[in-house]
Amino acid sequence: MATLDSFSRDLGNVIGEATEHAVAKTQANALVQAAATGGADAVAAVAQTMSTEELQRAQAYLQR
Repeated sequence: MATLDSFSRDLGNVIGEATEHAVAKTQANALVQAAATGGADAVAAVAQTMSTEELQRAQAYLQR
């Protein structure tokens, strides 16, 4: 039973990390799209809807 619990916990961690990565990618894409179509004002409008943590994750994603 401990093996199943461990597997379940590890799978949950992998799913959580994959979800965070997908969200960061989506948010980074939104910022890039805003920059491409509307410039600085559009980026500012999109960025205002994001938390500091979300902006940091998007920045880290874009810097890869």
